[in-house]
Amino acid sequence: MSNQYARKGYAPFSQTDFYTKPLATIKMNKKEKEEELDNDIKTDSYINKAMTFKVPQHLEKKNVAYYSILLDLETCEKALSELQKENNEIIRTSLFTTIIILYGKCFTDSSSTNSPKLELSCFESLENLKKLHLNLMSMRHNFVAHRGKTEHELGKAYFQIFPKTMKWGIKVGLQRRFCFESEEIPEYIKLIEYLMKITMEKYRKVEKKIMEHIITNFDNLNSENEIELINDIDSELKEYVMKIK
Repeated sequence: MSNQYARKGYAPFSQTDFYTKPLATIKMNKKEKEEELDNDIKTDSYINKAMTFKVPQHLEKKNVAYYSILLDLETCEKALSELQKENNEIIRTSLFTTIIILYGKCFTDSSSTNSPKLELSCFESLENLKKLHLNLMSMRHNFVAHRGKTEHELGKAYFQIFPKTMKWGIKVGLQRRFCFESEEIPEYIKLIEYLMKITMEKYRKVEKKIMEHIITNFDNLNSENEIELINDIDSELKEYVMKIK
């Protein structure tokens, strides 16, 4: 997904358009970041073809979380593909680490916001995918994000002393995994593709609830129900919406 919309088209109140843009500066406060996103969508070429509402804060949480998960999974998929053709050890290590960190992020939430995340239950009756998942999570917990007992890293310390000079030191040997086996990569891509499908289904389910909320409260645009129309209402579109109701 790029700075532009990943999908284009128009279908009133059923079209899902995703867009992602780099954060200009971490010094921007929340209001400034939100205003920038508002301005981006207001200047989109499709704005005149749609009535664009800000989704109420108490409803947008799941949609935002599931989109973030989709973006992380898509990055994992692209990184896996790059691993198949990359030979530079530093780049391969970076891609390998990125995949494991972002994958684990989709299944964890360390904040107090209780943001939606993927659960182990999505692998019910899918033992092969579940095994791949558990392997990635083990690498995340015990190898990449934290130091723990793992088969992916082995170290051994050796004491050396030179009798003639009495100089001494400790030398450490380390074996560390920095990539997936080539035959594993296609299997992990299948895992990611499956999870993207599951996440999109969750996104669509929440999307429908939001649509129903906005349509139901269309005649009562106010701060009380947190519905805000951010572009001018086209009379034909308004009539169309009222017919839907």
